[in-house]
Amino acid sequence: MVSNVPTVRLSFVLGSWQIVALAAGLAQADAEAASPSGAGSARVREDILVLYETGPVSEALMAAMRDIAGAVRPWHAVVEAWTTMASIDRRMSQRAHDAAQSSLRAIVGADRVDEIWLCRATRAAERLVIDTWPDATVMLYEDGVLSYLSAPPAAADGLGPAGRLADAMERFRPARRLRRWKDGYDPRQLPRIGGAWMLLGDAFAPPPSLAGVPWHAVPAAVLRRVVDGCRALPAVAAFRPEPTERPAVLVLGQALSRFHAITRGEELRVYADAVGAVVARGYDVWWKEHPRAVEPFFDELAARSPPGRVRELAVPFAWPVELVADRLGLAAAVGGITTALFYLPRLLGIPAYTVAAAFAPSLRGNWALQNRLFVERVEPLDALPSASQP
Repeated sequence: MVSNVPTVRLSFVLGSWQIVALAAGLAQADAEAASPSGAGSARVREDILVLYETGPVSEALMAAMRDIAGAVRPWHAVVEAWTTMASIDRRMSQRAHDAAQSSLRAIVGADRVDEIWLCRATRAAERLVIDTWPDATVMLYEDGVLSYLSAPPAAADGLGPAGRLADAMERFRPARRLRRWKDGYDPRQLPRIGGAWMLLGDAFAPPPSLAGVPWHAVPAAVLRRVVDGCRALPAVAAFRPEPTERPAVLVLGQALSRFHAITRGEELRVYADAVGAVVARGYDVWWKEHPRAVEPFFDELAARSPPGRVRELAVPFAWPVELVADRLGLAAAVGGITTALFYLPRLLGIPAYTVAAAFAPSLRGNWALQNRLFVERVEPLDALPSASQP
C-alpha cells in the first residue's frame, strides 16, 4: 500500500556537476529503498531542488544549472536561492540569521521537510540550512574529492564548562554556532546525518569525521544513466566537434586563483607548461575552462602554443566536460586537482594524468590535502606516452 503522505526531499545544489552527482545519489537511494530488503519503497517522494551559490555566480553557470536540472529527473519544484544563500556568513548577526531562515522557508514553500540533501555540511550556509528544518534527516552526496577530506575537529570549547556555557548562550542566539564551529561539522548536527551517497564511494574510504555515517557507493552504471539523460539537452546533442589532425588530449582548467589558492599567474604557468608538454608529445589539445572560471585562460594558452594545436571546446564553459567528452576521440585527459580525472576513466575509459605536483609548492590547508590525493592516486603527466607510441 502506498502512503498518501509523501516523503519531502529538499536538495541543495551549488554547481552544474553537483546536480549530476545529486541525481545519481537520489536514483541509487530510490533503488536501494525499492529493493526487497529496502525500507520505504511504498513511499511517494516529493523532490524540491534549490539552486544556490555562496559567492559570485555567473549567468552562464546559472543557465547551465537550470538546464541540467530539467534533464536529470522530474522535480516537484525547482527554486533559486542565490541571494539568500550568498548572504549567509558565519559572523552574521542573529537578526540576519533569522531573516535568512525566513527567506529560505518562503523560497522552498514546504510546510514539512523529511530529508535535506547537501554536498557540504560544514560551512555556515549549509549548517544554517540544516537548522532551518530541525526535524529533517540530512543526506550527503558527493562534491568531488572534497567529500573524502576530513573536516576540522570540533573547537576546544566544545567540552567542559566553557562548552556548556556556549551551549546555553546559543539556545538564545543560534547564530553564534555558525561562528563557533567554523568550517567543521556542528556536533549537534552530526547525529542527523543519515547517509552519504558517493560516486567514488567504492574507491575512497569515509573520512574520519563521517566514520559513523552509512556509506553508499553509487555504481558507475547509475552515474552513466544520469549523464546519458543530460546528453539529450539541445546544446549537448548539437555538439559536433571538428576532428583534430593529431590524437587529442583534453586539458582541464580550474578556478584555483578565483578562490585565492594561488595567483592567476602561477595557475597560468602550470597550464601553459602542461599544454606545452602535451603538444611536444605529438598531440593536439582540447582546452576546457572550469565552470566557475572568472578570467578564462584560453587566449593566453593559444598565444603561447604553435598555431592550430590548441582548441577550445565550443560548448558553454559552465557545462561539465563529462557530457561531451565521448565525442572528442580523446587519447587522454590532463588536469590538476579536478575530480574529472577520476570520473572520465570511470565513465568512458579515458586515461587521466595530473599536474598536481606543479601546484604542490603553492597550496596550503585543504587545497594541499586535496592536491596530495591527486599526486598519490593519479598518474603524473610525465607518464603520458608520446602520440607515436601504441
